[in-house]
Amino acid sequence: LKITLISQHRKNLKPSAVKKQNSTAMSFIFGGFNPNKLKPNLKMAVHRLQISASKKTNAIKNQKREIAKLLEEKPPKEEKARIRAEALIREDNMVEALEIIELQCELLHERMRLLETSKECPGDLLSTVKTLIWASARIDNPEVRRLGEAKKEKFALRE
Repeated sequence: LKITLISQHRKNLKPSAVKKQNSTAMSFIFGGFNPNKLKPNLKMAVHRLQISASKKTNAIKNQKREIAKLLEEKPPKEEKARIRAEALIREDNMVEALEIIELQCELLHERMRLLETSKECPGDLLSTVKTLIWASARIDNPEVRRLGEAKKEKFALRE
């Protein structure tokens, strides 16, 4: 019902008014593409990603010790050790992914002036922006999430 009312209301508006209304609504919800807010967000995201990666690295070290203890027991608990080793490999891959995203955030921080002035995403930053948009939905990091939403709005990109 709400959708039909909104679509009927939009039919009565000029196309430029609908586009402006969508843009205003998106800016209100996501905060829009504001470089003055995104630069500090990028720095905070880098710092938070570093903290998260170091926590996961410390957890990996502890998990390695636990796996070694499981294998030293008599009789060795190989099945439990194998399951924990698989989880450890996933965590290690996550740490590497966080480091890649951290590097991409630093790159965008340095190239923010270029992003600010261009209407379309520059070709050399397209994969970086798309990766951050994709990662924003999958990483538990509020700064990266805000960055992804702002980039989606600025360049009208999809995941």
